[in-house]
Amino acid sequence: MKTNNHNRYLVPLTIAPAFISAAIYLTLSRIITIYGAEHARFRPQVYTYIFITFDIIALLLQAVGGAVASVADAYSSMQDQGVHVMVGGLAWQVVSLFIFSCLGLDFYLRVSRASRKGVPLNPAFDSLR
Repeated sequence: MKTNNHNRYLVPLTIAPAFISAAIYLTLSRIITIYGAEHARFRPQVYTYIFITFDIIALLLQAVGGAVASVADAYSSMQDQGVHVMVGGLAWQVVSLFIFSCLGLDFYLRVSRASRKGVPLNPAFDSLR
């Protein structure tokens, strides 16, 4: 089977954002632990589990769409459906990252308000702040 350069960059280009997002999700859960889980809407692990699951769903949608589009005849409705599923996976990923960003901003605002009111942050991590 001969591979072309298009496939060599398309697969990493599709997969890489999920791993970068996963690192961001893990970082927020660590930041929540450091500043205090009581300031977050959910436990730190919940952010990681939910949003990594969302990324897995996005990757699956993109993979299924790509597979359908690649086996379909050129310019067929089947190829269009595959492309639509792939774009749906990308849209799912963007929407989930937006929701995550809103929750991250919410946590930031809660910590800011708490520190202005003099509410103590997690004392176990004072040296990290």
